Amino acid sequence: MNPYFARDKGALRQLQNLTNVGKRPDSIVQSLYAQAILEYAIFNHRRDRIEKAIDRALEEKKKEDFLFHTNELHQLYKEYRHGKVVSERGQQIHLTFY
Repeated sequence: MNPYFARDKGALRQLQNLTNVGKRPDSIVQSLYAQAILEYAIFNHRRDRIEKAIDRALEEKKKEDFLFHTNELHQLYKEYRHGKVVSERGQQIHLTFY
């Protein structure tokens, strides 16, 4: 199982339902799966980069950098607070990130 979907059981369930209900082309499911993985990868990359910058600011005792990056992290969480929807030819999946 993909580690991203291990955390977001709802998205995995939605993908499984798409493959089980009716005759959906595999290309739709594969596209949704790929889009979901990209969204999770982008979120995790941005979060990891910001968290490392926060750690660096703390280690170097740079208050302005710390405040800047904690605000950046807050904005990232705000952007993803309600999740993201990926869609392909009328089919969609709602992704959650935390």
